[in-house]
Amino acid sequence: MVFTKATMYTNGVSGSSKPCLFGTIEYAGKVYKVEYQWGDQSIGRRFDKIPESWSFPMAPWQSAIDLKFYKLPIAEWW
Repeated sequence: MVFTKATMYTNGVSGSSKPCLFGTIEYAGKVYKVEYQWGDQSIGRRFDKIPESWSFPMAPWQSAIDLKFYKLPIAEWW
């Protein structure tokens, strides 16, 4: 699994945003393109205007859970 791009994707219908990783997985001699939506925003922390409001559940490549919160760029409409 190789990730080549990370972006904050904003849904055009609801306007909600999610962090997405894009890359490829190679299996049995074939290459597959993948997208992995990863991250949850604490609505309470966002409502309280705490910039560090994003957490990331344990991903398949991690050996331990990360309990910290992070500040991510706000995805906005152009």
